[in-house]
Amino acid sequence: MQSWDRKIEKPSRFKVVLDGGAVLDNETGLVWDLAPDSTPRDWQTASNHCHGGVHPAFRVGFRLPKYDEILTLFDTSVSTPPTLTPGHPFQNISTSDFYWTATPYESDSTKVWTVQFIGAVTLSTKSATNLTWCVRGPGSAN
Repeated sequence: MQSWDRKIEKPSRFKVVLDGGAVLDNETGLVWDLAPDSTPRDWQTASNHCHGGVHPAFRVGFRLPKYDEILTLFDTSVSTPPTLTPGHPFQNISTSDFYWTATPYESDSTKVWTVQFIGAVTLSTKSATNLTWCVRGPGSAN
């Protein structure tokens, strides 16, 4: 086979990194916890958990994801119900619970957007309890 005749393999979108505890999304440059935390927390406690929690390889810089960041994990080729992108290595993803985002509701500072991995997006008061999925990468911390 000639070198010009070789098929170029597309690299995987996701790569497990940080001693197996996190996932690099090669499409967005974000690094996600491999398994979201399954303890329901209010928004401030969830934010503190991301900022000060023990993360893979003891890395710092984790935060709650922005609304548009967490939506990048959805497979947009499937409409009903939306699912995570094929080939993802994530573990312990709940489809029945909501996950916090760092994106506030502009009309009411006591509320933020939350996402459920069956396609539901809603507002939650910061005093409610939801799950936490921390991310690290470009963008400001919440």
